[in-house]
Amino acid sequence: MAPLYTITHRGVPIGTIELPVSSERVTVAVSPLPGYEAIQPMVRQASRALSAVVLDAAGTPGLRPLASEAALGRAAELGRALELRDATGALVPTDFIDLTEWPGGTPAVAATIGLRDSHARQPAPAAPPRIADSAAEPPAS
Repeated sequence: MAPLYTITHRGVPIGTIELPVSSERVTVAVSPLPGYEAIQPMVRQASRALSAVVLDAAGTPGLRPLASEAALGRAAELGRALELRDATGALVPTDFIDLTEWPGGTPAVAATIGLRDSHARQPAPAAPPRIADSAAEPPAS
């Protein structure tokens, strides 16, 4: 069994996932928690817009091109606000977390998570101040 992680939105747990140990990019099933209800309409709308883009179905009922673009923009904004936490509550660095919902699908809610170039767990120490070195400057012309 893969380790259990929690996806949070602004500190509120919205779902749990099992994350494979050695993958750089994964799509996994999400087990929604009660906090998911607050973002569910946005995820559903973005999923329909994504489907329309992928299937080139601009005529999909209920989706106008500008509405689709706005829904995808809101989904991208939501993705930047999502965090992944391990079993101890520690932040797990990610490049991105994208949620989709497909009512009646298996799974109904999925997360695509990028881990490849994620930031370090700890910030780098402050760089030392630069020292001006006259030998390092190019000669004046």
